[in-house]
Amino acid sequence: MIDDQNIFHDADVEQAVQAGGIVRTRDRTLCLPSVFGFCNGVRQALELLQQTIDAHGGERVWLLGEIIHNQTVSRFFAAQGVRVIPEHDIDTVLDVATPSDIIVIPAFGVPLPLHRALIARQPSQVVDATCGYIKAIWRYVAE
Repeated sequence: MIDDQNIFHDADVEQAVQAGGIVRTRDRTLCLPSVFGFCNGVRQALELLQQTIDAHGGERVWLLGEIIHNQTVSRFFAAQGVRVIPEHDIDTVLDVATPSDIIVIPAFGVPLPLHRALIARQPSQVVDATCGYIKAIWRYVAE
């Protein structure tokens, strides 16, 4: 299980928490909200990616863009061997990944034609970490 409060942290945010949620500089004051951090959809995507890495050790895992838009998180998973295809190049995954590679769809999903192509190619090798709320919006738009 991913513990985002311990794994993914920021020194400035930790300083603000220690100061009661407020950090003052010469000309600014940073106030943290009482509730902050990753939403459940993001936590679920991070956990699914980590479970995929753990379950498929040694196999190539491709991620279609960043799992979430966060450089610290991206570096964490890249250090575990995840191959991140830049978001503007995700349609190249079918050219670079073999049918036995694992392909992970990030929390914000991928365009429907690519999703369909991935599932048609090798459904058992595709891990869809798309947030449930994002999927609901896409279904609504499709209707």
